[in-house]
Amino acid sequence: MGPAAVRSEIKELIIMSDTHPDSCDPAHPTAVLTPEILDIFEALLRQPGDEAVLKTLQKGLRKSGPDWAVCYQQFHPKCHAALTAVLQHSGHFSSELCPLGAAQVCLRHGLYGEPVPVTAERLTALASDSLCLLLLTEIINKNRPLERFLTRARSFLLGCHPEERTLLSSLRPLLIALAQQGFNNEFVWPVTEVEEQAVSGLGEGLSRALQAEDAALIEPLLLRYALYRPLASHPAAAVIAARAQSDFACDLQPLLGRILHEPLRELELRETVPALEEVVNPVSRAVRAQYEESPYPRWLKFTRTPKSLADRITEWRPGFVWPREQPDQRLQVLVAGCGTGQHSLQVALGSPDADVLALDLSRASLAYALRMTERYHARNLTFLQGDLLALPRLGRKFHHIECAGVLHHIKDHAAAWAVLVDCLLPGGTMSIGVYSKAARLLVSHLRSRIQREGLSATPAEVRHFRTRLFEEPAWAALVPLLERAGDIFSLSMTRDLLFHVQEHQYTVAEIERISGALGLELIGVRFPRALRERVQSGKPPIHLPVHTFAQWRACEQAYVGSLTMFHFWLHKPALTSSSTTDNPPGA
Repeated sequence: MGPAAVRSEIKELIIMSDTHPDSCDPAHPTAVLTPEILDIFEALLRQPGDEAVLKTLQKGLRKSGPDWAVCYQQFHPKCHAALTAVLQHSGHFSSELCPLGAAQVCLRHGLYGEPVPVTAERLTALASDSLCLLLLTEIINKNRPLERFLTRARSFLLGCHPEERTLLSSLRPLLIALAQQGFNNEFVWPVTEVEEQAVSGLGEGLSRALQAEDAALIEPLLLRYALYRPLASHPAAAVIAARAQSDFACDLQPLLGRILHEPLRELELRETVPALEEVVNPVSRAVRAQYEESPYPRWLKFTRTPKSLADRITEWRPGFVWPREQPDQRLQVLVAGCGTGQHSLQVALGSPDADVLALDLSRASLAYALRMTERYHARNLTFLQGDLLALPRLGRKFHHIECAGVLHHIKDHAAAWAVLVDCLLPGGTMSIGVYSKAARLLVSHLRSRIQREGLSATPAEVRHFRTRLFEEPAWAALVPLLERAGDIFSLSMTRDLLFHVQEHQYTVAEIERISGALGLELIGVRFPRALRERVQSGKPPIHLPVHTFAQWRACEQAYVGSLTMFHFWLHKPALTSSSTTDNPPGA
């Protein structure tokens, strides 16, 4: 099925994409910031740590009304300065603030429209823009106009000769931030053959400079090489890491910590992860191989405060208490398929009264998780490498199981469901996230295209396909849907979204059938904010929260093309005295 058919299937979302404030034409603003919005920015300038004002700002940006859309259409010094102050003060890189920050950077420097010339003057201005440098350093950029310009800016910087010391000195903050951004997004931006050859030459030159102890050349070569390739994979990475910290300028040391020393630390941590048993399932081995090459997600920091499991479950069942054998028994929690540890760390930090075990196939992902655990000091979290299908060999039962983004990547997913339920104590709960067939219509078409073209998941082919997708006019109306989901702005994101070796997509009816066969009850369904609005404004509107499969089936169409997963909670009923008598163990 071609692009025209896809457009027909998800035409409502195309309309939504065209009217979202991120997509407004910034060249023709039709309004000005209201006094009320200006007051918010002024208040944050005076007190960037004011949580109440910050929440008001985030709430307004989420509403996306015409007054707030102006923030994305016009550069305003107070908006730009307030965002800079908040991010510098609290490091609060939320999903509301970052898109606005990127839009303000683009508006300030005239980066909307095609083509935007890359000049030394424009790059110097960017190099002195604190908001721009913060965003490039601390997040994965998800603003396409900014990416397009910076891709060409990177090529400009690559062509600068090391002897152009005055220019390189003025652009050094931007060079450092761009090198960090390349590491953050795993170098997903397009690269020409000429650039590849030049970068290879830089890598060889860096090796020679290190061997000759040519301090004047090491840093310029290292910085430009790091714009395109992971420094930790350079043949001389260990030599660079072994150099004294004082050998490098102060402004370069944080960058080296993140793009060199942290990845090398992960290599050490890989060997420390205990294993459940050797992974033998062929599909599980293929999935493991993907995540060894591309740990996912490459998260950088928490964007929200972790909530306790008790708070999360009481949203659905007020007063719910997990049954425990002893009053002081610690809650036993399993995170099945923890990836790089973001969610398992949130669970552990949010529930210090719980013992959390996090399992994953990939040692590379677990090493990333362990390094982040060192940063956040989670003492109630342990990691285990192994296949979910082998969990019965662990011999442990859990009060609660988290399994998001995993079951759809297991070939025998029905068996995996049964394994999880077997590991769950009677009276226990599960929080599940799986792919929705309706939500992934666009992804299904793109995956079919990738298969027809026989593309492999090498970094070069993933980058090339992503570039083609952005550039082909036939898909222009659909690409904003991928941009809105945000899962196409790093290499591992794009690979996981479109090139995964194993994927199953669920319907609500299938989840109902599986849950019923395993004796599970639906507690509730969690809808992302944008989806809640679609569900509640549907015909007929569905009243939230959703607690039954009948309600859920009625609003399944709202997921179409949204790229969101099904997120829901299930409960395993506790054994009653009669059921225990009727079905004694071993009967």
